[in-house]
Amino acid sequence: MAPASCRLREDCPECAITAGARSLVSFAECLKRVPGGTGVPQDMQRHIVCASEKLQTTEKKSKEHLDTLKAQNKELLLQMKRLEDEKRKKETNISQMNIKLASAERTMEKAQSMVDTAEQHLYKLREQLRKVKQKEKCETILRNIILGLLLIYTVIVSIEYIRDALKLSRENQSAISLSVLAAICQASLYMTQKAVQELEASIRRSEDKASEFKQEVYAYKKQNEEIREKINEDNSAHQRISEEMDRGRDKLLEVNKEEEEVRRYHSPLNRLVKMVNSIKNVSDHDDIWDILKMVSQSLMQLGKEGATNFGCSAEEEKNNQVRRLKGIMDSPWKHCKLGTLGRLVHIKKAAPWQLRRNHLTP
Repeated sequence: MAPASCRLREDCPECAITAGARSLVSFAECLKRVPGGTGVPQDMQRHIVCASEKLQTTEKKSKEHLDTLKAQNKELLLQMKRLEDEKRKKETNISQMNIKLASAERTMEKAQSMVDTAEQHLYKLREQLRKVKQKEKCETILRNIILGLLLIYTVIVSIEYIRDALKLSRENQSAISLSVLAAICQASLYMTQKAVQELEASIRRSEDKASEFKQEVYAYKKQNEEIREKINEDNSAHQRISEEMDRGRDKLLEVNKEEEEVRRYHSPLNRLVKMVNSIKNVSDHDDIWDILKMVSQSLMQLGKEGATNFGCSAEEEKNNQVRRLKGIMDSPWKHCKLGTLGRLVHIKKAAPWQLRRNHLTP
């Protein structure tokens, strides 16, 4: 029989395993037709070489896939570490900004309290100014009345016939009293006007002070708004980082799961390659059949991981080849080619442990 074709679909490692199994079937079919119990012809070795190449190619792809997943896992872990550090930094910033905001709010409250006190003091000064101005108005009216009376009295006294009729003299006490009273009202009015000026100056100073306090309160309010905006930005960034970390954890779990699946696929595949390569160095047919039996078992152990990982539908074909390989090993043709009829009877009567010598451990 001609060796199986070594063509390989590069994008399908599972197909390569199926092709390798087909080469092993071809090798087993040739082996059962070889007379004697030792020696493997050169043309039969080509089947093993072909199967080994296919399986090694698959193992290489599986190893590359596993290395890629390991690199992704490492990159995701580094990304998670970076996000964790960034999240911790944002939390620290938020905590510090909250402390700063609380301090600024207390300072603003004190400034607002000073504004309230200044406004209350200003209100009292304005009330006092209003009363003093009212007093000034009254004193001005009273002074003007007294001066008017004094003027009228002076005119009356200056007219002789009116003075004689009223029996008044130029040195009358009334004029003196009115003059004294006018002087007192003028002095009181002066003091009141002086108090008005002082109150107005005090009000201007209080207004300036209240304006300064209001500017401080405005500055603190603006600072608090900026702090709150930064806190909101950090909270948004913190939320974004948390969501990104959740997605990263999901991706990490997915990659870990896929890596575990590929590892479960790669380990028996690696053992399978070693067993197939070991056939090249074995000449005893019994040992070769034992290795082929372990090879068929390893092929079955690969399960559906290959089809799952590589999206291949060659699982059924591979199983068919494995069943063919097992069928060849279980066929009486293999025993008939080992020697005489007596040896066949001896083999049939021998215990299983006597038939399996020189077992290879995967």
